[in-house]
Amino acid sequence: MTAALTVLAGVLVVVGALFMLTSAVAMLRESDALTRINVLSPATGMGLPLIVVAAWLDRLVEHGFEWLPLFQTIVTIAALL
Repeated sequence: MTAALTVLAGVLVVVGALFMLTSAVAMLRESDALTRINVLSPATGMGLPLIVVAAWLDRLVEHGFEWLPLFQTIVTIAALL
């Protein structure tokens, strides 16, 4: 079970990082400031929440289930969305 959670956390980090990389490259290619800000939406809407969930899964594997980190993860994702 812990190996599956570790692999899932790794996949989520890689997918989240790809969202961030794609948004960063798209931001560099856009010409005006308003379009550059709008290009960051996939990074903040999908990339960062995936990375936060992966960090929570990694903590879950290391320390076991705790309510406070789960609450912090939910609040962080809600703030990002």
